[in-house]
Amino acid sequence: PLTMAAALAAAGVVQHQPGATGLQPPAEGRLIVVTGATSGIGFRCAELLTSPRFGRCHVVIGCRDEARGEAAARRIRQTHGGDARVTVLHLDLGSLPSVRQFASDFEAFAAGAGDGRPLPLHGLVLNAGVADFYGPRATAGDGTTERHFAVNHLGHFLLAHLLLPCLLAADNNSPSSPRRIVVVSSALHDKDHHAAKANVRPSIDFDDLGQDRRKPFSGKLAYSNSKLANVMFAYELQRRVDAAHPNSRVVVNAVHPGFIPTTNL
Repeated sequence: PLTMAAALAAAGVVQHQPGATGLQPPAEGRLIVVTGATSGIGFRCAELLTSPRFGRCHVVIGCRDEARGEAAARRIRQTHGGDARVTVLHLDLGSLPSVRQFASDFEAFAAGAGDGRPLPLHGLVLNAGVADFYGPRATAGDGTTERHFAVNHLGHFLLAHLLLPCLLAADNNSPSSPRRIVVVSSALHDKDHHAAKANVRPSIDFDDLGQDRRKPFSGKLAYSNSKLANVMFAYELQRRVDAAHPNSRVVVNAVHPGFIPTTNL
């Protein structure tokens, strides 16, 4: 499994330089969006990104519960000092209108937070997710789409597309600086290895994305399928970015973070 430091390196937030010991921080002030940063690896990622060790990035936390988001921001400021830059914006990944509103709110924030010019977006960490392996089938905010697929994949799919122009614009303004999209997936996407050990065989059924017809419903399979969709999305988004913007330094990564005790994943 990928360590957090390795995941951050994949995000382009830190670099491993030949002959250097450990990971080297980039220039300070990168702007990174992290979804689901109120707990677990999302919180730890935001905490590390705002630290001096990792360049004192400005982290925008996208979360459904703004009170928990503000609590996470306070914890980060207590750790790194009151000048740690953390902004909390509402984001419900189970609601596509909410995802669109978050993108609009982020663009407004970025436009007003700089010194007369929009802040560039350097990274997008798509971390938030749900996992209910043994519960009944549940739907997202629209009342129809299966919750795992809606939150873990569709919400992040739309968010990445809405914020991609911000990454590309920053890429054009500073071509030497990398831009990264990190999709937090899971080894359970792999039907031949980890998923097989968990007695599930993920496979995208494009005629039944929400397991409406499958009986009985399997939360574990729904989760695994959403993680497979994450990986497929990462590959396809990279292909399309490369085709449309051949000189771009935007790189899309899918990562497996390993077992997360705080969230039982």
